[in-house]
Amino acid sequence: MYYIGAIADAADAQIETNESNNALAGAAITVGRVVDLMMTGVSTASTYVAAASSFVVTDTEKNNGTTGMTASGNRVDFYLSADNVITCG
Repeated sequence: MYYIGAIADAADAQIETNESNNALAGAAITVGRVVDLMMTGVSTASTYVAAASSFVVTDTEKNNGTTGMTASGNRVDFYLSADNVITCG
């Protein structure tokens, strides 16, 4: 979060009777892209896969953020895990 601010006589070019009242902070604003990707589904029709073979995985995701994005700007990676806790890295 950032605040909008303004400073009168920012270059200090004017001799004033009160130099301490030249700055004022205004409203708070959010700056930047607000993308919040959420995985909403991941599934496969396969219940058994032979080692070194392939299978199809389907996924869906949603952007809960306020900034739009293109699908080409996003990559989904798939992992096999021994438990249901999926983390990156």
